[in-house]
Amino acid sequence: MNAFIIELLQAIATAAIPVCAAYLVQYLRRKSEQIIAQTDNMTIKAILSLSPVLRILCPPARSLLSMKPIPKSAKRSCSPKSAPARCASC
Repeated sequence: MNAFIIELLQAIATAAIPVCAAYLVQYLRRKSEQIIAQTDNMTIKAILSLSPVLRILCPPARSLLSMKPIPKSAKRSCSPKSAPARCASC
């Protein structure tokens, strides 16, 4: 009877090990994806936290950031009738 129980437990363990291993692999993959996403978020936060420093150190970048778009109501130096022969300012 003891031999039967030992053999039964070995069969159960033999079948359960691959199943447990598959769950473990899935868990580790999910965790690694979470860690990668968290690392990416930390990198983005670090870059964004440097933006005030970059604005101070890089005046051209600061002037580009503060540029306002040209309003649509601004006058052009050429008329729409001369569209085929556009001037240099259009």
